[in-house]
Amino acid sequence: MTSTAQRFMAALAEYPDGALGPGELCSSCVKVLPVDRAALTIGDSSSTWEPLGATDETAARIEAHQAVAGEGPAVDAAERGGPVLIGDLSAQFDRWPGFTTALGLDAQGSMFAFPLQIGAIAIGVLDLYRIAPGYVEPDELTAMQAVADIVTIVLMSRPPPSDFSTHTTDAWWTPSPSSSEIHQATGMVLAQLSVPPRIAYLRLRAYAFANDRPLIDVARDVIERRLRFDPDDQR
Repeated sequence: MTSTAQRFMAALAEYPDGALGPGELCSSCVKVLPVDRAALTIGDSSSTWEPLGATDETAARIEAHQAVAGEGPAVDAAERGGPVLIGDLSAQFDRWPGFTTALGLDAQGSMFAFPLQIGAIAIGVLDLYRIAPGYVEPDELTAMQAVADIVTIVLMSRPPPSDFSTHTTDAWWTPSPSSSEIHQATGMVLAQLSVPPRIAYLRLRAYAFANDRPLIDVARDVIERRLRFDPDDQR
């Protein structure tokens, strides 16, 4: 019997050289796992969060809400260093009030977050979604973890390996253009407030959350100098 890991590697091999990116990794997850959508976010418990790829707009939107709120299954998975399995997103308000409130109608179904890590090296989280609520069976959990392990190796490889037998820590992927804009805006806020990079990012994210705006829109306002942060401004 062909294992899930083998089927996943076969799905990745279908893409021509140079065409395997974060979106293709997510699509391949959906091909071989009993899930409806998938998404990748890079970062760890001590850094900024950057959505890297998703199978569809809903998954991308959920990842963006996690990045802005700074809470959710992916954040917890990174902090714990282990999977966070949520059978019903609509019942998680007490655990993640900011995240679930921002989700609105997207707060339904199930979500399973797997940290992407090898030993002490952590690069992000793989989020898997089902439209219907429900938990995973033991064999499904094993399959999901196997796929997450392969995704980790692929993201840490340069170039994408053909046999997954060797890897380096050089990344072959790059953040999206929107992530670059967020980095640029964070640098500007850093200069305006004279604070460390993480604090500047948190101020940027807090402003977006408080004003119910996408983080990228706030970042662009900073870059275009329509928004400036003041050290005495506690918004």
